[in-house]
Amino acid sequence: MKSTILSGIKKIKRKCGSYLDARNLEVDEASLTQRLKDLFGPQISLKDITGRGQNATYLVQGPKGENLSIVKVVNKRREKRLKAIQERHRRMVYLQPKERFQREMDILSSLSAHNLGPKPIMATDKFFLREYVNGEPLSSYFNEPDSVLAEYLINALKTLGRLHQQGYVHGDPNPDNIIVTAKGMQLLDFDKCLNENVLSLRQRQAYDYLRFLTTSCSLRKDKKEVFYSLILDYFKQRLLEGILEEFPYLLGLMEVDKEIGDFLCNELK
Repeated sequence: MKSTILSGIKKIKRKCGSYLDARNLEVDEASLTQRLKDLFGPQISLKDITGRGQNATYLVQGPKGENLSIVKVVNKRREKRLKAIQERHRRMVYLQPKERFQREMDILSSLSAHNLGPKPIMATDKFFLREYVNGEPLSSYFNEPDSVLAEYLINALKTLGRLHQQGYVHGDPNPDNIIVTAKGMQLLDFDKCLNENVLSLRQRQAYDYLRFLTTSCSLRKDKKEVFYSLILDYFKQRLLEGILEEFPYLLGLMEVDKEIGDFLCNELK
């Protein structure tokens, strides 16, 4: 009976991708909590909110349960997996945690001044701390009526455009990394770095839009007509002057769904 239960637990952990064993974290929770208490005061607490990313993620809460910030802690096992994945795709560059967190710190320092992202607080080689964003991910609005969803999608594309105007590229602008707040949309998680030796700035910016399109379509395939028509119009008007001939290359590099790739190539000839 015991072996059956243990076997079941192992299967659940495998299925959920659970890497939260404390042995995999670069800094233990007690040390992390003490470091955060030094910053925020003695009454703070940590709430585990780890998602699908490569880091263990915690919500830092104040004495009354108010949300103060988010801290991402390097997870050795997930880090190893991330490195293996990114090294297989020549469009991506693997950065060590210290470099990656410092990059995110630099980007958010600039974006927060334009209300495009949260304020960063601290970056070390083991964890990254940023301001808490009070809002919901864009993906949570995908059940809205088509007209409402269309408005959210266009606003998300405009937000990416504002990011590019600041000279930055996101690398993974999926609907979970775009947060809808009372003050507008904000961008999170600049963990993935596109290879500047493989893609030009213009191509990397186009990749952002394509990445947003393909991940959105994969979440709600029943809404693909909304995604196709609205985002295609936006592409035609503003985004891809001068690189349309490179579209097959970009689509192949992304390894996107063949149906989406064929549609875009045909429509943007």
